[in-house]
Amino acid sequence: MLKCSRFLPALIATFAYACVVPISILLKMRSAGWRWVWNETAFGFFMLLIFPFAVAVFSCVVDVDLVKRAFTRWSKLTIPLLIFAVMIFVLPRGVYLDMMDSNRVRQPFMFRGADKMNELNKIHIEGFRSKDFSKAAQDYRKAATTGNTELSATMETIFLVSNALNVSFGIVVFCYILLAAVAGKIGADICNHLVFVLMAMAVWFPSRAYADWFINLTDFSWISTYAAAWVLVGLFVVAAVILALRMNEGSLYHRFVLPTGVLSAILGAIAALKPAWLGKGAMAVEGYDPIFRIAFATIVVGLLYYISSVVHRQQG
Repeated sequence: MLKCSRFLPALIATFAYACVVPISILLKMRSAGWRWVWNETAFGFFMLLIFPFAVAVFSCVVDVDLVKRAFTRWSKLTIPLLIFAVMIFVLPRGVYLDMMDSNRVRQPFMFRGADKMNELNKIHIEGFRSKDFSKAAQDYRKAATTGNTELSATMETIFLVSNALNVSFGIVVFCYILLAAVAGKIGADICNHLVFVLMAMAVWFPSRAYADWFINLTDFSWISTYAAAWVLVGLFVVAAVILALRMNEGSLYHRFVLPTGVLSAILGAIAALKPAWLGKGAMAVEGYDPIFRIAFATIVVGLLYYISSVVHRQQG
């Protein structure tokens, strides 16, 4: 079992926070919202099942004394704090620009008017039913940009705040890895924790890709203009490299990070050369019955709890 007293409080608090977006969608769209909760995998699957474990495990590895030392006197430990301050300063602007990107397709629940929301939802459902995605995408974009296109201030605020908090956590993880690396060699136990956190956070990328594939009615062209995702990919790669350079022997790095890198390279090559293959895979996922998704989610939660327990178990 986990021996860290911060684990369960952090897990429960993060899960409660992660429920805000799905509940907001359901309150806005009622029963029609379940389709979007199932398929908005970045705010659904990832946030509800993966993100809480990443936060909980990270909370157990933070060295409060190290952070205090970085704050209380000017030294090389101050550099990661300065980088953190700069990133947090530019974060609100970056989140706002990403949210207001003209290339972004708005989900039905983002619109204030119920008629516009229902109209867009109907077009989207019909697109997947008929499999005429090209026509459906054109109809959806036209409907989303004509008539009453006023967005819901409440939903906008919820998504802006959620995105800011989620990215903030990523920045915290990145800067803490940098801080630990500047302080000296990263011990195997600490590295194992950080590897788990990085691998859990990496699940966001395919989750976001599937969610945008669904929102854009199977169109993958959005990825070339998704600046925020590319910035996060860069931070993830740099964090993984820092761990590789500053870790002690005996960590789980080679067992998890390197295979993940190889898998990511393979998926990237497929996305570039055979994007239709990814589309077929995503179409299969979209067609899964909710009962199979619930079963899969249950397995994931159990597996994550077991792995996080093993990672954090004190070495004998």
